[in-house]
Amino acid sequence: MSHPISRVFEVISFISEASTKTCIRFVPRQNNERAFVRIIRDDNTCGVAIICRTGNEQWAKFGGGCIKSTVMVHELGHTLCFGHEQTRFDRDNYISYRPGCNPDGKDNNHETTRELFYDYVSSQHYNNDGCYNAKLPGVTTWGSGDRGLSVLDINKFNSYYECGGCLSYRWKPYAKVDASTMIAGGKEYTGEQQYICRVYHNGDIIPGKGKPNHGCWVGYNGVEYHYTDKYEILTDPSRSNSYVWRQDNNQPSNAIAGGRDNVRNTLYISKCNLQLHGYNLQLTGKFHNGAAYATFAGVEYKCPSGSYQILVC
Repeated sequence: MSHPISRVFEVISFISEASTKTCIRFVPRQNNERAFVRIIRDDNTCGVAIICRTGNEQWAKFGGGCIKSTVMVHELGHTLCFGHEQTRFDRDNYISYRPGCNPDGKDNNHETTRELFYDYVSSQHYNNDGCYNAKLPGVTTWGSGDRGLSVLDINKFNSYYECGGCLSYRWKPYAKVDASTMIAGGKEYTGEQQYICRVYHNGDIIPGKGKPNHGCWVGYNGVEYHYTDKYEILTDPSRSNSYVWRQDNNQPSNAIAGGRDNVRNTLYISKCNLQLHGYNLQLTGKFHNGAAYATFAGVEYKCPSGSYQILVC
C-alpha cells in the first residue's frame, strides 16, 4: 500500500509538469471557495474523475497500485475537460478493434481535439491491452508509458485554455491556416519563404519545411518524404512575435517542441544552412538527440555542427 507521502509527491509531480509546460495552475483552495477539486485516495478504484469544472466541489480518485503521477495526469486531464483519446469522434480513422473486444463509445466533444493529430501516446490514451490496431503505419507505442504529458497533450491544453506568451503558438491543419499568422522557417533556393510544418510518418510526428497548398517535406532515415495532405502548420495567432532562432549545438531549455518519435521522445524545430548542388540553402527541419536534420531533393542531411539554429521563445 502506498504511503500518503508518496501520494502527495505524485500529485505535486503532475502539478509541477502542468505549470512548466502549460498555463494551467492548480492552487490550494482558499476562503471556502465553492469550486474546487478534492483529490481522494480510494483503493476500490485505479482512477476516476468528474469531467470538467462543475462550479462546485468535485473529485478525482486514485488508489490501489495506481497511485503514480501518470494516473494523476490522466484523471486530472479529465478534470480539465479532456476525454479519452481512443473515444475521439474521429478515432475510426486511426484505430480499429480486434475481434472479441468491445469498442469504447465516442465523444461528441470536437472542441478538445483542437483539430490536432490523433495521439497514440497521449496521457489520455489507454495502453494497448490487445484490443487496438493502429491504422497509421509504424505505430507500436501506446499510452503515456509513465512519461506524463505528450507533446500533443501540451499543444491541446495550451490551445483549449488559450495560453499566451511563449505558449501562444498553435499547430493548425494546413487547410485552415491564416497565412498572416504562420511562423517563418527557412527559405527555398529561389528565396521563397518556407514555413514550419509537421506530419505523421512511420509512427513519428516529424517537423519539417512546408508551404501551404504545396505540402510538407520531412526527413526519415536519410530520405525526404513529401506530403500534400494531412499536415499541420505552426502558427502564432496572437502575433506575439515571441519566437526566435538561436544557434546552439545543444537543446535550449526554451526550445519549441515540434513533434515526437514513435517512442515518445520530443523532436524540436531547427533551421539548417547547407551548400548543396551549387545552392546556399536554409532549410527547416528537426532537432533530435543533439543533432539537426534537413531535407533537399529527396535526401535527408545531418547538419554540420554550428550550421543550424533552433526555434526558441
